[in-house]
Amino acid sequence: MSKIEQKIVEVAIAQVKGFFSPTDAERAAAYELLVELTTRPSSAQLAAVDATISAELQSVEEMFEITRGILRKHGTDSSKGSGGNLSLAVIALRVLNEVFRPILNRWQPLLDDHMAQQPSGGEAVTAAEWERRWDRSQQCR
Repeated sequence: MSKIEQKIVEVAIAQVKGFFSPTDAERAAAYELLVELTTRPSSAQLAAVDATISAELQSVEEMFEITRGILRKHGTDSSKGSGGNLSLAVIALRVLNEVFRPILNRWQPLLDDHMAQQPSGGEAVTAAEWERRWDRSQQCR
């Protein structure tokens, strides 16, 4: 795509709103992020038995390191933008900090508290079964 054909893209994800015209490096990094985000348990509509909430929250947490790695790999070229008020790096970091981090900060401690109460001995159940018994599991999903 020539520079003339590039368009400014409108972005609206939670509190992240603005415009940017991605560079080639931003397009490459965005594709890598797309693959990561769309193939993780946390991005799919899953039935309660398909994946545990623990796995989904871990998947969200892993996106921090994955995103940092992708941005480092593409370097400063992934943070330039060629128009608008945003760059891919700004968008990615704001999504991590303003969308993903609040999810983790809210739900991980609550789930950890529930899992700490898992019975042992005669009424022992698997961690996955105990998690499914959590009264906030549907709300968290």
